[in-house]
Amino acid sequence: MTTLATRPVSGWYFHGVANQEAFEKICRGEDILRLAPTVSDPGDLGRGLYLTSRRAEASNYGHGNVLRVHVQLQNALIVDFRPQARGRAAANAWLDHMNALYGSPVTGRRYEMLLAEEAWEAAGEIGPPPPYSRVIHADRVAAATAWRDHMLQSGVDGISARGWDFGGPLVLFLPERQVVEIECPTPRRRSSRRRG
Repeated sequence: MTTLATRPVSGWYFHGVANQEAFEKICRGEDILRLAPTVSDPGDLGRGLYLTSRRAEASNYGHGNVLRVHVQLQNALIVDFRPQARGRAAANAWLDHMNALYGSPVTGRRYEMLLAEEAWEAAGEIGPPPPYSRVIHADRVAAATAWRDHMLQSGVDGISARGWDFGGPLVLFLPERQVVEIECPTPRRRSSRRRG
């Protein structure tokens, strides 16, 4: 699949939960971290649960609702996009390869936008222009899902990235299995889930 290394990854990370009700349910132990429906961003590196090493970054995504999450991945792909990283060329080659195979979770497949526009023009430009945002979003979700499926079929259960975002995201493709424990911000809101 790639010349990039894989290895087990475990440790404590942060996750922001923007939905207040979902955050409270998790903290009460009534729900778990899982892949949620994609409302806006399907995930730049594939469909998964994104964690960060920086509390401030998680707080930004979660509008102040931050969980501390202990995770264990069995076989995470290690990618390093930092400018001076020795493996940066391999990381960029992997990214280009995945984009070529499935489209980009960031931008979608641009030709779909052109096809939609050409069809609208061919129809005499009747009605409003194509709903690009819906087309692009659906395409981004399809690409992100295909990335995840590809990685899982290759035996990779997540991605540990450096130089991609501020906190170097950790992407969990199977969060229901990979989250070992969750800590909420206050002792009375602490939910602990340990695997047996």
